[in-house]
Amino acid sequence: MWPVITRVGNAASWYIFSWIPHHPAAYGVFSQLPVPKVVRPIWSVLYSSGHLVSVEQHTVHPYNSFVTSHDLPALAAELRAAEGQ
Repeated sequence: MWPVITRVGNAASWYIFSWIPHHPAAYGVFSQLPVPKVVRPIWSVLYSSGHLVSVEQHTVHPYNSFVTSHDLPALAAELRAAEGQ
């Protein structure tokens, strides 16, 4: 049973942390990635609110890793304004 649980957990982790934030439709759009309202408080408790912001703003974060997570929404707004989105 343990191998099945491990495989399911790995698949869920890959989907959440790799497929969703790195989906081709997410790039070039400096907007917040959708995180369901039900998941937000759980994520904040498990990982931190800063990590949640980093995931939501993942389209901005890899290119601006020097920016703290709580400043990413403002940076995303500036980038959207600069590109006219």
